[in-house]
Amino acid sequence: MTRGRNVPGVLSMAVVIATAFFASPATAQETIRLADDIQAADPAPAWDAQLEHASAGTNYWDSTSDASCDGFGSCGCDAAYDTCCDDDYRCGGLTFRAGVLFMKRESPGNVPLVIDNNGAGPVVLSGSDFDFDYEVGAEASIIWDNPCLWAPIEFRYMWINDWTATQSATGLTNPVVNTTPQATTLNTLDYADYKSEMQSMELHFRRPCCNGRTTLLAGFRYISFDEDLDMQFDGADRFWWGIENDLYGLQLGLEHVIYDNCCNFRLEGFLKAGIYGNDAKTSNRVLAVEEVDLSETSGMDHVAFAGELGLVAEYDVCCNWTLRAGYQALWLDGVLVAANQVPGTNTSAQTVSYNYTTAFFHGALFQAERRW
Repeated sequence: MTRGRNVPGVLSMAVVIATAFFASPATAQETIRLADDIQAADPAPAWDAQLEHASAGTNYWDSTSDASCDGFGSCGCDAAYDTCCDDDYRCGGLTFRAGVLFMKRESPGNVPLVIDNNGAGPVVLSGSDFDFDYEVGAEASIIWDNPCLWAPIEFRYMWINDWTATQSATGLTNPVVNTTPQATTLNTLDYADYKSEMQSMELHFRRPCCNGRTTLLAGFRYISFDEDLDMQFDGADRFWWGIENDLYGLQLGLEHVIYDNCCNFRLEGFLKAGIYGNDAKTSNRVLAVEEVDLSETSGMDHVAFAGELGLVAEYDVCCNWTLRAGYQALWLDGVLVAANQVPGTNTSAQTVSYNYTTAFFHGALFQAERRW
C-alpha cells in the first residue's frame, strides 16, 4: 500500500540510518530507539530490516543482494559499485533503454502466385520464394521502477521498416497469375517486389516477485504489420496487393533472471503473450496500360494472437550503465499477409477473400541501459 510521507520525517530517518551505519554498536542502539519514535509517526517499508542491519554494522542492501543470489555464483562483488554510486540505487528509479535490432521476417507460406502453361504448371513463383534479409530496426523503452508503487510502469517501442525481397522470371510459356479467374495473356515476369514492415508499442505494469528474480508483466499492446506485393509483366501489366494489420489487445508476460553472478553479469529470459482484435484491411488492384482500378479496399475485424520470447545477457559497466545483447522472436497468428491474398482475389467480381495466417520474426538486439 502506498503511503504519503512528510519531508521532515523522511530526512530525519535518513540521518538516523546514516548514523546507525557508521556509529559504534552502543551509539547505534540509541539511534535505533530514536528511529522507533520517528517510525511511529512516519512508517516505511523495510525500516525494521534496515535498522537491524545497522545495529550489527552491516549493510541492508548487501544482505538482500546476496540473499537473492543463492546458488547463482559467488557474491560479495557489491564493493565494485561503490566506485560509482551509492548502495541505495537498487531502490529503483527511472531506467531508459535504447538500441538497434537486426530482425528477419520469415518467408510467407508456399502459396502459388504465378503458374506457367496457362495454369497447368509448374509453379513459377510462390510465397516461399521471397527470402527476406535481416533488416535494421530500433527499440527503446522507459521504466519507472518505483518500489513504493504496487506496480511500476514500462513503455516500450519497437520498429522495423521495409523488409524487401524481389523475384523475376523469363522464358515462360503463357504464365498466369493465380487469381480468380486466372489472369492470362502474359509472358515475362519483369519483377515481383515484396515489402513488409512492423512496429509495436507496449504499456504495461511490472510486478516483481520471487525475491526480485522474476517480474510479472500485464498491460496493453498495439502492433502494426503492413505488406505490399507488386508484380509487373511485359513492361505494362501490374498486379498489386496492399495489406494492413492493426492489432489492439491485452498482454501478459514475465521476465526471469536465469543466471546472476552477483557482480556485474546476468542472463535474463522473457516471455509475452496476448489476445488481440485485428482491424485488418486489404487493397488489390490490376493496373494495365490504361491503369484501370479493378478493386476497392475492404476491412474486417478478426481475433489474433501475438507471442514474444527472448534471451538477453546483461553486463553492468557500472551501477548506472548496462550493456545488453540477446536474441528475440515474435510470432503473429490471425493476420493477413500479401501473398495469401492472391488466390482469394476475384478480379471479375472485384472482391477478395480474407485468408488469415501467421507471420514470424526473429533476430538480435543490442542495447545500452541508463538508470537514475
